[in-house]
Amino acid sequence: MVTTRTLRRPLAAATGLLVLGVCALAWYADVRVAAYALAGGLASAAVVRLTLPERAVLTARGRRFDVVVLLVLAVALALLAPWGLTVSLT
Repeated sequence: MVTTRTLRRPLAAATGLLVLGVCALAWYADVRVAAYALAGGLASAAVVRLTLPERAVLTARGRRFDVVVLLVLAVALALLAPWGLTVSLT
């Protein structure tokens, strides 16, 4: 039987792996790729937050608020990713 306590550790570990993976991608591959990876991670976190029980996931506010904020951040990152290494000439 899967309990909320057994789900919390893998989700927290997945969050940590996402952060480390995005940092590694930004350092070794490309900042744009890292931004897209982070946007995908945020979108998948929104889906997980929407589908799993309340006590199984890390929460900030209510379910609706968390999902909306995660999706807005994911879209914003995906839209801003192409300008990841733009150099200002001013």
